[in-house]
Amino acid sequence: RPASPETARALAADLRTVEPLGSTWLARMLDEAATALRASGPRRAERVIYLGDGIPTMGETEPAALAALARGALGTARLPAVTLGGQADDLVLRALAATDGGAYVAAEPGSTVQSLAYQVLVRQQGEPLRAATLELPAGMTEVAPGRLSELWPGEEVLVTARLSGEVRGDVILSGALGGRP
Repeated sequence: RPASPETARALAADLRTVEPLGSTWLARMLDEAATALRASGPRRAERVIYLGDGIPTMGETEPAALAALARGALGTARLPAVTLGGQADDLVLRALAATDGGAYVAAEPGSTVQSLAYQVLVRQQGEPLRAATLELPAGMTEVAPGRLSELWPGEEVLVTARLSGEVRGDVILSGALGGRP
């Protein structure tokens, strides 16, 4: 459906009627989303937004295989994956979101629907810093997270490290933005 206030109201009403059934068949969801995309005809910027916990309990369950299914089913459509709180399978959701410029948005304690919607919007209109790397001064070891991957505008990442002795120097963040270093 085209984005509009009416579409937003209709989707919100539809979401309020959904009752969790206790199982998640992500491969089937991808097939149904692909069918809906084909039925709507070609669009300039196609999106399929996944709202859920990403815990596959039926059909394919491996994150890499699900990401491959998403690429095959959705083509170039972006697939933002959004958790709405509670337990979630971050590996699956990140793998799904990584297909064709999607993004993973996790609900944090105290998140509002408005803040989640804003994060999804920013990630669909903005560009992340891809292949992000952090260069740390000598004496910083056991760094976590070990890999950054990509950072979105306004996103915060807590980086921890063990220090051995006095540490001096610069912390340098680098990566590619818009395909350029």
